[in-house]
Amino acid sequence: MMSKKIVFATNFTKSTEKAKKYIKMLTKDTKSKLLLLHVYEPQHQACYPYYPAHNFSMWLHRNMSKRPQRVLDKLDRLQEKYENVGVECEKHLIMGHNPPKTILNFANNKDADMVILGDDDKSWWQKTLFGSVIDVVTRRSQCPVFVIK
Repeated sequence: MMSKKIVFATNFTKSTEKAKKYIKMLTKDTKSKLLLLHVYEPQHQACYPYYPAHNFSMWLHRNMSKRPQRVLDKLDRLQEKYENVGVECEKHLIMGHNPPKTILNFANNKDADMVILGDDDKSWWQKTLFGSVIDVVTRRSQCPVFVIK
C-alpha cells in the first residue's frame, strides 16, 4: 500500500501556527506523511533599499547569502514541532519565481493526496493587483486543497 502524502506549503504567516492542529489531525487520521514546502522567491534588485552603487553589491551579498539559511532554519523548527507531536514529515525548500506553479508541480511530482495552504495575510487590493497563491492553487490543483485562515 502506498503511503499518503500531504503537502503543507507555508509562507510562515500567522496561519502556519493555526495549521498545526489540523495537520496533526489529518496526518494521524489518514496515516499520511507531511511534506513541508516553502517556495523561496529571490528578490529583484528594484525591491532593495537604496544604497550607493559601491555599497550595494556588498550589502546584497551579505544579506542574500543569509536569507536562504534563515528560511531553512524556520523549516527546521517547523519540522521539529511536527515531529514532536508524532507527525512524520520532511522539509523542502524550492527556489522559484512563480509560487503557485512551483507548489502545483511539487504536489504533482510527489503524488500528493492533499495540499494545505495558509491564508497569506494580503489585503484585498494586494490580492487583486498581484494575485493570490491560494486562488491559483485551488483552481488548478489535481488534489483537494485545504486552506487555513
